[in-house]
Amino acid sequence: MRRREFIALICNATAWPFAGRAQQLSKVHHIAIVLPTQRVMESESRVFFAELQRLGYVEGINLTVDRFSLKGRIDFKELIREAIRRGPEVIVTAGGDEAAALQEATRSIPIVAVVDDPIAMGLTDG
Repeated sequence: MRRREFIALICNATAWPFAGRAQQLSKVHHIAIVLPTQRVMESESRVFFAELQRLGYVEGINLTVDRFSLKGRIDFKELIREAIRRGPEVIVTAGGDEAAALQEATRSIPIVAVVDDPIAMGLTDG
């Protein structure tokens, strides 16, 4: 499975065709989740991981997930650098400030951000 297909899975997990799920998964995919607080990470990720598992992506089998949160840290930019150093195929985040900081730090790793209006925030072109 190609990198762009995996990113599409992350963005549109519920829209994947049934044939995609039947495909044999052999590569271990790597994502990073970068969130401002651990609390957001725990509460919001259950549905996300349940859907990935339903589609055949199981952490520890064919999916590696690095989780990052500030957890009392002051330097968000250092947290971002650490996430990028791990080499994920895609970075998932929530919040406009976090997405903007990630976008400033890397243009080579796709960023999936949960925000109200990415165009108004300047995260993407309209």
